[in-house]
Amino acid sequence: MPAVWHGFDDAIVRGFAFRKNSALTPVFVEAPQSESELEEIPRRVTGVPLLVNVFKGGKTPMLPAERLQKMGYRIAIYPSETQRAAIHAMRQVLGLLKREGTTEAMDASLTTFKERDKSFGLDDWQKIEKTVMAVGYRGNSRSFQKTLMDFFRVLGVSTVSTLKKL
Repeated sequence: MPAVWHGFDDAIVRGFAFRKNSALTPVFVEAPQSESELEEIPRRVTGVPLLVNVFKGGKTPMLPAERLQKMGYRIAIYPSETQRAAIHAMRQVLGLLKREGTTEAMDASLTTFKERDKSFGLDDWQKIEKTVMAVGYRGNSRSFQKTLMDFFRVLGVSTVSTLKKL
């Protein structure tokens, strides 16, 4: 639950509880509302990597990654930045398409088809697809369950028996 619902101190207590469970799992304290709260978290929750969620328009102040790192955060996520940039780009290209009937005028600023495929790891997905198809998927749910179990066997996953219960 966000710190804004139960208070900053309660969020710190939960951070300590998570710290006790794992020294490797990052601890995330939801929605610190000031720079001083951001500074206080690493002082009070020690011995684990800390994660901060920097969200434009959110409760947490937008600080540069370098400043957050100096405070003691090891992971900073900026979840809306790429989404907002993509929306802006989509509006630009669709506006141009609507006005001119083509996107030729902005071709130089668009990724190529090959760059798009590489960005999304198409080669890796095609390898997975070939492996799944090689073990016999035929398009129905019973066949898919068997195919999935065979696929996990190929990968060496030992928990295939749990899939049978699904």
